[in-house]
Amino acid sequence: MTPMTMRIGNAGDGAEPGISAQVTDYGARLMSVVVPDRDGNPTNVLLGPPSAGDYEHDDCYLGAIIGRNANRIAGARCAIGGKTYQLSANEGTNSSHSGPDGYEHRRWTVIEHGRDSMTLALTSPDGDQGFPGTMDIRARYGVAGNALDLVIDADCDRTTIANMTNHAYWNLSGEGSGNMLDQELQIFTDRFCPTDERFIPLPHAPVEGTAMDFRTPRVIGEALRSGLDASDAQILAARGYNHAFVFEDAAGQLPGAAALEPSRLDGSKPDEPGHPDAPDASGASGSPRKPANGNGLRKLASAYSPRTGIRMTQYADAPAVLFYSAGFMDDVPGTSGHTYGPSAGYALEPGFVPNSINDPSELSPKLPAGQHYRLHIRWEFTVNDRSTHQPTPAVKD
Repeated sequence: MTPMTMRIGNAGDGAEPGISAQVTDYGARLMSVVVPDRDGNPTNVLLGPPSAGDYEHDDCYLGAIIGRNANRIAGARCAIGGKTYQLSANEGTNSSHSGPDGYEHRRWTVIEHGRDSMTLALTSPDGDQGFPGTMDIRARYGVAGNALDLVIDADCDRTTIANMTNHAYWNLSGEGSGNMLDQELQIFTDRFCPTDERFIPLPHAPVEGTAMDFRTPRVIGEALRSGLDASDAQILAARGYNHAFVFEDAAGQLPGAAALEPSRLDGSKPDEPGHPDAPDASGASGSPRKPANGNGLRKLASAYSPRTGIRMTQYADAPAVLFYSAGFMDDVPGTSGHTYGPSAGYALEPGFVPNSINDPSELSPKLPAGQHYRLHIRWEFTVNDRSTHQPTPAVKD
């Protein structure tokens, strides 16, 4: 059956310039995100394949919702409720993105579709991917003003892992524009997780003085080159960036990281009816990690293209964000006929630190039975006439 595709938002429909997104029920994936550039030209800033049907063969997780656990679990095993669960080892000895049968390759059910929002649902049965409990999941995409929101809600009848994310790859110069190395990135924390040779996080380290320092806006290509020039083992092993930047751990908010702030959408308050953070927005009770009315969102990252003037600021209520610069992407067919290679785009994946289920120093993705899970991601798009840095010439693929 051919995947369904649906559009939300108003970009390109003759209305005032705005945002539109195309979504497919295959993996509840974002297929495109179109925003106006500095000249008002509609620009698709999201990487994707040539057609919705091509997602069936995609192994890069383009635009997908990842679950039940995003990123890596060491040894493909974890303990939940005093019992050890063996998962599939689909990346050496690791479980990665809960593969090989992840949510990105499931057909989700569309339960609501309006002009500016849509909601998809998925039931993940007990034992699915090796995890305990039947999990019911709702994913709502919505466009309002200059923001695109994704709210994922889930409930499970047994204690389990709940660590989902969206795996969009962004290129703010446009999907078919070449690589993103001249774009600027800022990440609002001073701690990251180095990794071992299997890409399993090690204890936090300061970003200061390293290629990981994005506390102020930094051209991605220049930061990458600084790591290569210094023979940085982290940069060399990941062919760039594949690292978690941490805002909160098991002990609480990190002092050098952005804190949660009251959420807002077009001036509304989190407790107003219909707001994505409202107490009854999903009809579910609150989580011990995310109170019913939410603690709001924290600013995770901001990216900017000097070629288009498009700035994207990402917010979420997650304790970490994983920055992946697509170092292992190679010869991937793209939407516009362009072929994606390394650095064609970048993923900023909000969620828990990889392998945190096995690391008591990190905030745990364990979801107690009967409690509610929620992840709220917001991408805000604005246009700036100039960047913080002198633009670096784009490097051709």
